[in-house]
Amino acid sequence: MNLGSIILMQAVLLLRVLQRLAYNAGDVKKQQVVGSTTGNLTWGDGESGFYDFDANGAPATGAARLAYNPGILRSNRSQPL
Repeated sequence: MNLGSIILMQAVLLLRVLQRLAYNAGDVKKQQVVGSTTGNLTWGDGESGFYDFDANGAPATGAARLAYNPGILRSNRSQPL
């Protein structure tokens, strides 16, 4: 295989990729992903511990961490408010 045929093969592959990426009127460019949550969003029996942030959402360690216990709402805050 010579350099010319390698370049030609790469050009053909690039053309195929570009054709797949082409946008035509009416095409969906981005599609919303919709999900649902079922059940409750509270901690269950036997689930207790500490988040890695404090009550204000700031990163925390040790006793400064926000605790969670059964029956309270779950939180996923990991950045300061």
